[in-house]
Amino acid sequence: MAKRNTSNNPLFREIRELEEKALKAGIIENYEIKTSEAMCEEAWECFLISRREWLESMIQDHALKTGGAQ
Repeated sequence: MAKRNTSNNPLFREIRELEEKALKAGIIENYEIKTSEAMCEEAWECFLISRREWLESMIQDHALKTGGAQ
C-alpha cells in the first residue's frame, strides 16, 4: 500500500501547528512528537476501539429493544 501524504489532511496540519506552538512554549519536548506514520497507526487503533465500543453498544441496545440476545 502506498504511503499517504498526511500534509493533505487538515487535522494532521493542525496537530503539527499545535505541536510547534507547544514546543515554543515549552509544553512538550521534541521526543514527544510522533512521526506521521505513528500518528496514523495510533489514529487507526483509536478508531477501531471506538468503532468496536459503538457497535457493541448498538447491538446491546438492539437486543434490549427486541427482547433477545443474539
